[in-house]
Amino acid sequence: MASPTEGRRLAAQAEDLIARDLSGPPTADQRAAIDARANTALSLYPALKPIADRYGVSVVDLMALHTVETRGKGDPMGRTSPAGATGPFQITPITRKQYPVTQTYGTTFETDADIAAQHLAAAKKAGFSTFGGQALTYTAGMEGVKRWGGGGPSRVGQDSREYVPMAVYAKQTIEAKLPDYVKQLEREQKKAAADAGMKAFKESPYEKPHTDYRMFAGPLGTSTAEAEAARQARNEARDRAMAEAAAVPQTPYVQYGYK
Repeated sequence: MASPTEGRRLAAQAEDLIARDLSGPPTADQRAAIDARANTALSLYPALKPIADRYGVSVVDLMALHTVETRGKGDPMGRTSPAGATGPFQITPITRKQYPVTQTYGTTFETDADIAAQHLAAAKKAGFSTFGGQALTYTAGMEGVKRWGGGGPSRVGQDSREYVPMAVYAKQTIEAKLPDYVKQLEREQKKAAADAGMKAFKESPYEKPHTDYRMFAGPLGTSTAEAEAARQARNEARDRAMAEAAAVPQTPYVQYGYK
């Protein structure tokens, strides 16, 4: 394994090769497959954004990796991984050991997304400053890409060479669509929060009349203290409902078959 300084030099050389040799567009079939996945990738934004932020990586980069790595049923780009990669980010058993998750998650999706984000952060730290370089290390391994950059033997074969143009195209596609999606998501969340607040207001108990009107000074036969308590309860219920609605993504991830 090269020293950190030597490793960064080899990473820079590899990125020069990527810019020169792997900068072409993906095939028409690959572009069509990526375009078809774009809406699924966008729907993952609420789930992936906090994971990307945790490691200081771009959420678009993480979404692009998912787009290229997903192996859905009937997918024209789907294939069985000889390394045993599985799931929405095609994480191999070896990779899982390299990047243990920082906390226990309830789904494979979040666990694998955490590992993918850790890899992007590690590749950036190792000297791969572009998404193309980071994406190539995701499929061929950091040490293998460094060896390739230095002219040595590596696993950067034809599949890996096709991977970078697909990943970069996926990033560009998602990047173009994301601003409109985020605006729509914010509108949906605000509407859901407003609807939840109105529902909580309507369902909360109003001031109820008391049988002994001589004991109270408030309107409609209620005491001032009782009226204030009822008002506060309504407001608290409304605020809780609005906060809960705003925190729930409006377009949740839908699992489908993976190879």
